[in-house]
Amino acid sequence: MLRFLSAAALAALMALAASTLGSAQNGPPGKVTICHKAGSHWVKITISKRAWPAHKRHGDLMPSSPSQSCAAAAAAAQAPRKLKATLAPVAPNTTGSGTVMVSTRFLGGGQGRVCLNAQLTGMTAQSVWLKRVSTNAVLLAVTRAQAASSIKGCVVVGAKLVRNLRHHPANFVASVGTAPDNAILSAPLTAA
Repeated sequence: MLRFLSAAALAALMALAASTLGSAQNGPPGKVTICHKAGSHWVKITISKRAWPAHKRHGDLMPSSPSQSCAAAAAAAQAPRKLKATLAPVAPNTTGSGTVMVSTRFLGGGQGRVCLNAQLTGMTAQSVWLKRVSTNAVLLAVTRAQAASSIKGCVVVGAKLVRNLRHHPANFVASVGTAPDNAILSAPLTAA
């Protein structure tokens, strides 16, 4: 029995040592290091993991690695991100194809910009738009007065939409047609 307890005690001691080493390498347990916007500059701070959602909502960033500087994290977050939809016909339509390139950018002040560039083959359309898959709600649209095989335009939107597009592109669909309620071609977004 004593021999069994000694082996169990040794195993528990080794597990404790391993968890302590792991915590030392990965930072304090239950904490994360973030880049906090302090006026016109960024400061690295360590916060509770539970506090992260509130910090994220007001624009703080989480570096991609412990060695990434806040300036690099901010530049990466502000850089335009590209998404793409490879369009296919929507029934009863059976012809046409194309792509919609979507570029997202944070502008600051809680705003962002989404640019749509639809290039169509074998058809023309007047509008290109993005919808949320779960609600089928139109989030933004670019419309031309005349039908064309190329439709381009940018819309200023809330930063939250830009974040959602970047992090969850499959939750959105790009479509083209004569109006947002009359899609001719459509496809989900993917990273470009």
